[in-house]
Amino acid sequence: MRDYLLSIAHPLGGPKARYLISRGYHPEAADVLENHLTEVARAGRVESTEATEWGTKYLVVGSLEAPDGGPLELATVWMISGEDVPVLVTVYPWRGG
Repeated sequence: MRDYLLSIAHPLGGPKARYLISRGYHPEAADVLENHLTEVARAGRVESTEATEWGTKYLVVGSLEAPDGGPLELATVWMISGEDVPVLVTVYPWRGG
C-alpha cells in the first residue's frame, strides 16, 4: 500500500499517491487507506466483472469520507483467483460509468 498507492516516487502509483495524499491519506498511516479500501470492497457496488487467465477481476465502487473530511468515491479493482482471497490490483477516483 505504502510503496505503491502512497508513494509519489512510484512510476505508476505516483499520480494516485499525489491525489490520495491531497485527500488526507499519508504513507505513515497506510492502514487508514487499507481499511477504507477494505470497506469499499465489502460495501461497495460491483460495476463489472471479467474472467481473466489469472482469475476474476472485479471493479467495485464505493463512497466514503476521506481523511480531509470530504466525500470520496473510489473505484477499486480486485482479483480473485483459485483461493478466493481478493487481491487489490489498483484504485482510482471514480468519475462515473
